Amino acid sequence: MKRNLFCLFLIILLLTPFVSEDAAAHGLARPDSLIPMGQTAGVRFTSKGLLVAGCMTGADGKPARDAGLAVGDFITHIDGKQITSAAEFQQRVRGGGGKAVNLRLVRRGVSAEITLTPARAAPENHYGIGVWVRDSVSGIGTMTFYDPASGLFGALGHGISGAGTKMLLPISGGNLISAEVADVRRGAAGSPGELKGSFERGSAPGSLTLNAASGLYGVLEKPERFAMGRPLPVARKEETHTGGAYMLSNVRGHEVERFEVEIDRIYSENAERPTRNFLIRVTDPALIDRTGGIVQGMSGSPIIQDGKIIGAVTHVLVSDPKRGYGIFIDNMLDEIYEPATASAAPRRAA
Repeated sequence: MKRNLFCLFLIILLLTPFVSEDAAAHGLARPDSLIPMGQTAGVRFTSKGLLVAGCMTGADGKPARDAGLAVGDFITHIDGKQITSAAEFQQRVRGGGGKAVNLRLVRRGVSAEITLTPARAAPENHYGIGVWVRDSVSGIGTMTFYDPASGLFGALGHGISGAGTKMLLPISGGNLISAEVADVRRGAAGSPGELKGSFERGSAPGSLTLNAASGLYGVLEKPERFAMGRPLPVARKEETHTGGAYMLSNVRGHEVERFEVEIDRIYSENAERPTRNFLIRVTDPALIDRTGGIVQGMSGSPIIQDGKIIGAVTHVLVSDPKRGYGIFIDNMLDEIYEPATASAAPRRAA
């Protein structure tokens, strides 16, 4: 029976461009220890191309429908020119006087070109093609780890996909922003809760460079903006086992707290379920009383077992907010460091 899941990243639409940075980090030495985080943080990033977030109904949406544009498509060029912002795209469509435009787009990883003719849209009486597009995304999630040797951090434990699709939004640049939790909407069966946070204006202690299936990654330029604990050893996936563990999470103000959980099941790795490596159950009465269990905004909360970082929270079961999924820390590190060699012997749990 298919379980109903809910990703734990809170997404808000923005239209602000950011500086592009190179995301390549392979070649760095894989760390044996990391600082577990647990702090809530805001993220803002621009995507490489415009995401079609919605299609209009009625006559206003006819050009897009007739041409076959669909939610989840990435528009990269208009009339052969690369598009970098929603405002630029809108200006070129409106300023063409109703002339046909050629769009280059990517759909499910495949490039295509379509030609369509803008139509006058009511009530503004300007030309349009009948879609809403977004060029950047903002939201709140939780930082998983910080590597003081390289300055790299990881967060969320899962990637951010386009609306209604499983396609990851490619990053052209972005920022990590300090945030605090102002309130919590408790989760209940059938109704996922959420952390209600606020961004701190003018605060950008880190940059985002990579949106991958296993999480968001970047460089922390101002680590002093976060309270840091001591480094802990990194567990290999083979060391994770059922039984007691705890998670670090920020569910009020800036405070990071420890909450007890149980690892109920370890799953065989599956390409279709890359962020669901093990099943967790919240057992801590304080967290259950405050949030009902796992809520939106807690994705990325690091999980520690036997004194080692084993992974991060990724999803909540909508039917039971006390239960959710986690990803192995090994899989997160594989995104930004040289993968561990197959010959390396697994370290024993303490």
